[in-house]
Order: sequence, then C-alpha cells, then structure tokens
Amino acid sequence: MQKLDENNNQWKSVEINIAITGESGTGKSTLINALRNMKADDVGAAKIGCTETTKEPTPYPYKDNQNVKLWDLPGVRTPNFPKEKYI
Repeated sequence: MQKLDENNNQWKSVEINIAITGESGTGKSTLINALRNMKADDVGAAKIGCTETTKEPTPYPYKDNQNVKLWDLPGVRTPNFPKEKYI
C-alpha cells in the first residue's frame, strides 16, 4: 500500500506551471485568488482591477503544493499587449 501511495503522489514533487490568459478585465487575477482560496486584500493575493492591472507575468504558488505555480499574465487586446504581438 505504501508503494501505491508513493506512486500516486509522485506528481507532487514535479514543478507544474499553469498560465492564466485572456482579455483585460475578464477575471484572470480573481480566478487565481479563488483557486488559492484568497481574497483580493489578502497578503500575497493577485492584484485585481478592471483594466491592465497585471503588467508582467507573475507566478503565484498554489495553496496545497508550492511546486504548482499559477501564472497571472497581462490581458490581451490592450494598447500595451495587442493581440498580434501577445505571444
């Protein structure tokens, strides 16, 4: 049984990066806070706003596993991040 538990939990030691992308003001940062069970005014929470709040890709560790990073990306289709040059 111990061997089975070890095999089932191996993924927890692997670094996993998940990028959250979308248009500006659609709730990317709010989603990251919800997944981390945080409120916007909690220390370490993703900053939220209606337009272009996230200016740089920013990693946030997932609450239950520090190896899982949720990346808050700037919103696409803004003057600073036009769709044509986003990627």
